[in-house]
Amino acid sequence: MQTSHQPSSRARSAKIAALLAVAALGAFTASGQTGAAPGQSPAPTPAVSNASAPPVTNGGPAGQPEAPAAPAASAVTVPTVAPVATEGDPAAKLFLQKCAGCHTVGKGKLTGPDLNEAATWQAPDLDKGIKAMEVKVGPLANEDIVVLRDFLKSTDVRDRLAAEQERFAKATAASFDPPSPAIGEALFTGRTQLSGGGMACVACHAVSGSGGNLALPLDGVHAKLGETPLQSAIEKTSFKVMTAAYRNHPVTKQEAIHLTAYLGSLQPATTTTSTRVPLAGAIGAAVLFVALGLVYGGRRMSVRQQLLRRRRDGLD
Repeated sequence: MQTSHQPSSRARSAKIAALLAVAALGAFTASGQTGAAPGQSPAPTPAVSNASAPPVTNGGPAGQPEAPAAPAASAVTVPTVAPVATEGDPAAKLFLQKCAGCHTVGKGKLTGPDLNEAATWQAPDLDKGIKAMEVKVGPLANEDIVVLRDFLKSTDVRDRLAAEQERFAKATAASFDPPSPAIGEALFTGRTQLSGGGMACVACHAVSGSGGNLALPLDGVHAKLGETPLQSAIEKTSFKVMTAAYRNHPVTKQEAIHLTAYLGSLQPATTTTSTRVPLAGAIGAAVLFVALGLVYGGRRMSVRQQLLRRRRDGLD
């Protein structure tokens, strides 16, 4: 009995070893090494080119190409652009505000001298001249005096003035109603009251031969001054009489625009004939007539005395 039991145990051990071998072979096949016969090297897995098959969208239907991915953001150098100047030329703007009502640069004398020759002045002399204008335009900071001096001595002063006037005109046109000569005429003559309550321009100024005579006629003033300086002079006058009259009754910018348009529509002074006698001319004529009367009256008395003397002496 003992002898027959031993062979049976050996057979069972051999079966267990065969099962373990089969299990090991199955694990080897699952790891991707299938297709090779026992004892042979497994066939290598062919490499697949990425370009041969379109990519598959994550989570999308199989076999459909994926949309090209957006390129990765990269640092792009953006060129620096200088900011566009919206304030124009500060020096030319200051001149138009403070000086253009009395002075031109190369366009002749107004109430003040033409400043075309200011470029030849020595800097200290020009500074003194600008400083002296404070009585008309108000206080000027030292920086303003230097800015105006350098501006007047610059070689392109006229071009800068013209450019600033054009810029000012465009800015005004974009912000206010279009200029109307008809509205300006009504304001000038007093048919329409100025909003600030100031007196009408015609009280002191004449145009086309009619109006006041306390100030200069304004025929041709638009052509001589230019639109921007004239508009500035109307709105922010520096003339003594006008300053006193309009200090508490300012002219608005819109009114100045209309008045400037009206004065620009007038013919030059040389084409108009005045039918009025200026006050100064009338006074001068009266004085002349009195003087002539005295002179000729004295001469008549002298002749009479001579006749009386001749009669008295018995000569007649």
